[in-house]
Formats: sequence, structure tokens, C-alpha cells
Amino acid sequence: MRRSIHPRPFSKGAIWAAVIPLLLVGCREHEQPRSPVGTAPAPQRPAPAEAVDTAPAPVVVDPYDTPYAVVPARSEHDPCLLPASPRLQWAPVWTLSSRLDGFAESRHELTALRAPKPGVGGFCAYKWADPRSLPKRQDFQAIGAVPDRPLLTASAAAASGIPQLPGTVSEPLLKLFQKQAGGAPRGMTRQVLAGHAARAKAATPVKVAVIDATPTKKGLTTPDRTYHGFSVSRTVAQLACDDPDSPACAEQVVAQLALPIVGATEGDTTEDFESGGRTGSFTHLYDAIERALEAWKPKEQHLVINFSVGWDPVKADPGDENVERIKAQLERASCMGALIVAAAGNYSGSTGPVYPAAFEALKAPTGDACTKFKLDGVAPAARPARAAKGKTPPYAPLVHSVGAVDALDQRLLVNRRWGQPRLAALGVSVMVPGPPGTPYTPPHDGTSMSAAIVSGIAAAVWAARPELDAAGVMQAIYDGGVKLDPGQPSHHAQTEYCEGEAYGPCHQWPVHRANLCGALAKALPGQKLACDTSPPGAAELPSWPAEAKAAAGKPKQPCRLTECGVPQGPMANQLAAGPVGQGSYGNCNSCTFQVLNTGGTMTLAGTPTVDPPTLNMDWYTATLNTDQNQSYPLSLTFGTSMTGTQLTSVLANTSQASITWVIKIHNVAHTVTNVSTLTRVPPY
Repeated sequence: MRRSIHPRPFSKGAIWAAVIPLLLVGCREHEQPRSPVGTAPAPQRPAPAEAVDTAPAPVVVDPYDTPYAVVPARSEHDPCLLPASPRLQWAPVWTLSSRLDGFAESRHELTALRAPKPGVGGFCAYKWADPRSLPKRQDFQAIGAVPDRPLLTASAAAASGIPQLPGTVSEPLLKLFQKQAGGAPRGMTRQVLAGHAARAKAATPVKVAVIDATPTKKGLTTPDRTYHGFSVSRTVAQLACDDPDSPACAEQVVAQLALPIVGATEGDTTEDFESGGRTGSFTHLYDAIERALEAWKPKEQHLVINFSVGWDPVKADPGDENVERIKAQLERASCMGALIVAAAGNYSGSTGPVYPAAFEALKAPTGDACTKFKLDGVAPAARPARAAKGKTPPYAPLVHSVGAVDALDQRLLVNRRWGQPRLAALGVSVMVPGPPGTPYTPPHDGTSMSAAIVSGIAAAVWAARPELDAAGVMQAIYDGGVKLDPGQPSHHAQTEYCEGEAYGPCHQWPVHRANLCGALAKALPGQKLACDTSPPGAAELPSWPAEAKAAAGKPKQPCRLTECGVPQGPMANQLAAGPVGQGSYGNCNSCTFQVLNTGGTMTLAGTPTVDPPTLNMDWYTATLNTDQNQSYPLSLTFGTSMTGTQLTSVLANTSQASITWVIKIHNVAHTVTNVSTLTRVPPY
């Protein structure tokens, strides 16, 4: 079998010279949701059009490793009663069927039914009653259910509290947020918005629904269990509101809990609806979105929905019934006029953006595509986005996703490979002022904060220009952003997916970093705004006091490579001294490669194996790396020969190659990584 694979423009070493991530974040463990049983390689990007053959079909993953189940609802009055025999084994997953007015809940009613909605459907939700075991396949079949796995996670690591940072660190970080996300002093942008509002004939309120880990009643004042939803909401409010601590802002930025599962240990599915959790199921996500839509008055308000959460693309098939339901729910929200923003996701070992951010490849439905939702009288009709004569058609995807860059506009080590959209925002050590009594939010890294920044900017722009539609708001943000020159691919962001091009190359959309001042300058061309797009100087960067640097502390332990967010494995001779041993699970003993000194095509030979052969894996990835900093994702199956696989566009003077395996072992919280060095064979 022969197939050609082109390299993606990505290589090693994108490390912020200011080392803020090292000072504040360091080596953090990747939390993994409970994943399906089975052994399967993570799905890879499809081969380019010129490929001779298709990649081997992956082994099907058994999805029944979950206590959650959903059964299609028969009607809007379905009582969700189970057959008599299995009734005691399954308990309903209750939802608060209520109409939300701001953040005050009313009409309390416990029900397991998610009533069918036109174009979306409905279902009854259940959870296995025995916390000490999991249901078997026949238990799902007995009630006609499909599994619902708790795959939803936050797109940034959880925090356990708010660190007490010295002023030489906290104050510069707060100023860096305003410079990079605000683009100008806060007082100036708020003054421009206030002046424009005073002259406007009419105003349309803008609500932001934060789908995350914070229960609604905690609002903007009380942290959730992981501080994640709290930090996201405060970041949105800092850009969207005049006063983030005002009652008006509390009604504008509303949290909706989608991550109630505590997940303190492997297999823990305890739910905490008072303080939130770390993960959530598709049912929890559906409920959070539905509560946001029920609280919205489409004819009187605009709505921005922020997803700083998502599920890994290798964990659920795109055609999964639960995934399709969420997609239909977002299409319905889009047809109602909502603007949907999602985090592109952070490194997990798989490639491409997480969902729902990956839905950016889909065009937002309009016109006839919205009729199935029967929204007459519910929301204004969605108008097809048309381009003026001689103009480029509006960029109107279903979801606008956001990637992360650091304060020097360089891509992050935690960025997902092949997961950079056309829009980026600050994503390193993001912190904003906290509520009274809390000096600031915990500093977070990742695309969660980047998405929150864009959602906050979108709310401010939409409030200033209420006549715009969702696509128009996002175009102002993109046009007003700082264009990032791709330059060296190891340092700068390049758009890797976009509307209509799920796998790129999206050359027409260079990455822009969003900032409020630039967006307002495009949305309000009559206003004179002095935006600051200059890179931060050395004096603007945080620094630890000399006494803190000299203070004795615990000796630093070597970190596991997979817990540092390294986006691709190093060559064997580039491993740091003293890494923690992780076992040689993935091997390619006696595997070889052949490439001429002038470069061109590389041919692989040999058979990859796994040790032990019975290793129970949730997923794995394989990436070939060269000493010329090129990287190729491989579609390999353990035990199947890769002889004849060809990689194209290999650089001249390539003399070393290795395969990096990233493996998620079942019931192990983190991934493991090991490297197989390949032997070069003639001709040279």
C-alpha cells in the first residue's frame, strides 16, 4: 500500500521568551474525561487529494463505558417510563424545566424529559443506578437507549484557588490583559462606547451565555469548584460591561452549568449542581444550551453563546446521535440570531479542533435551512448572508472558534496541532480583576480564555452596532484584529481550518488577534480611537522579586512530557535529562526510512507493535518527526505493516526520523508518550 502525506507547517520550539507560562503555570497535568473502552487509533486527517490509497480503517471504539443513557422521546408529553424489569437499574437524570428570567429561576419542575423541539428532537435521560458498576451493552438495549458519555471538558486546566502573586507579577499581568485584549486603556474604550450610546436612537441589550462549570446562581461573584467558569465569566464581563460588579452586568453575563460531574477520581460520576464539576455529558450540555435559549428574548435582545468547553474529536464520531442533536441545537440557535463562539481547544494528543469549535467548517443555516425549526413568531427570520457586488461573501460559519497566542503573538505549546482558526486572542496567564474582596482571577492558559475575550468583545461591538447580524459583528472583530505574519511556522499562528475548509489550507484568512479597540474602530469608523498594537516591552512583563527567586523551596521534579503540553514528540536525542519513564508501549523495532540527501519523498518500512499486545487503550496517535523540524501525522495500526507509506516534500539533508506515540491507556488519567527511532537505509 502506498499513500502520500504532506507535512503541516508546524515544528518545535514555540516558547514565549518572557517565560511567563513557566513562572506561573509550569508543568500541569492534563485532566482526561472517562473515555470509551477499546483499542483504536485516533482518527487522523484524511489524506490529500493526490493520495494513492486511503488510510487503514480504525478499529471501532466500544462506546458503552458510561453510566448515562438517552432514549428518544415519543412526544412532548412522554412520561419517560421504563419497562418494569430494568426500571430499578436506571434512574432518571432530572432537569429543572424552567423559564429563566435573567438569573432568577421560576416554574420549578423535575422531569427526565427533554421535550422534542422541531428540527432538534427530544429524549429521556437516565443514569445507571449502581455507582459501583457500569451497565453492559444489553442493559442499554433493554431500554432502547444509546450511551451518553461524559466527554465534555474545559479548554483550560482547572485551578484549586487564587494564588497570592507578588505585585511585580500580578500588576503587569492585569495590564497585559488590557493591552492585548482591550487594545487601549479601559477608560478610553468605555468612554467611546458611552458617547456612542448617548447619540444612538435605540439600544438592544446583549446577553452572553457562558456554557461552563459555574451554576447560574453563583454568577460573577462566587467561584465554582475549579474556578474555570468563574474566570471565563469575569473575563467576558471585563470587556462587555461598564462595571463587571454591577447588577446590570450580572443580568448580561449569565453562567449556565454544563460541567456538573465532579470527576475527582477515575470513574467518579458524582454530580454537584451547587459548586459545579470538571466534566459533563451531552445531556448536561444540551440542558445548559436550552436554558440559555429559554432565557433569551430573540426579538428584544442579542445573544452571544460562549463555549470555553468542548469534547475531543477522537472521543465521539461526528454521526453520533448525541453529537448530531447538539449540532441541530446550535443550528436552531443560529437561525434564531445567536452568535456562537467556541474555544478551539488545547493539546490532548489528537489533532484538529475540539467540538463544537470544529463546527466552524459548517456554514450557518439561513432561509430554507431554518424552516425545519419552525421559528415563526419566536425569532426574526434569518436572512441569507449576501455579498455586495464585487465584495467577498460574508464569513458566516455555524460557530466562530478562537485559538490562543501569547503576549508576543506567538502560538502556544498547548495549541492543538491542526487546530488554529482564523481568529486568535491572548491565551497565556490571562487574569482580570475579581469581585470585591478578590484582587484577581487565577491566571489561566489556553483557548478557554481566548474564547472568553472574543465573546466579551462581541458583546461590546453588538451593543454599539445593534443592527449588525452575528456575521457582521465577527467581521468587525476580525477586520479590527492584529494581523499575524505567519513567518516561521514554529512561532506564529497560521489558519488551519475555516468555513468550508475543514482541513485547510485557508490561505485567504490569515490569523488575526482580536482586541476590543480594533474591533470598535471598525464598527464605529467615525470614532477616533488610538489603539495600541505594539508588542510589550521588557518593562511591561512580569518579574519575580529577587527575594522570591532566592527563596528555598522543594526541589523540582522532572515532568512527564505529555503533561507539559508538548505538541509533538522530540527526537530521541533531544529528550530532556531525567524524564519520568513511561514504558515502551508503542514500538517500531527494525522499522526503517529511506530518503535522498536532496530530500523529496521518504519511504517507510516495518510493522509497528504495542507492548503488551493486550494493552487496553482508549486511543493513540502516531507522528513522524525529522531532524529538519518537519512533522507528519501517520495513520498506523499496531500489527499492520506500514511498508510502502510515502511522505512527500521532505527537506534536504534529512538524516534522522522517529515516530512519537501518544497513548491514552484505559483507566489512566493522563496520556503516555514514547519515541521509536527509525533506521535510515540506502540509497542516500
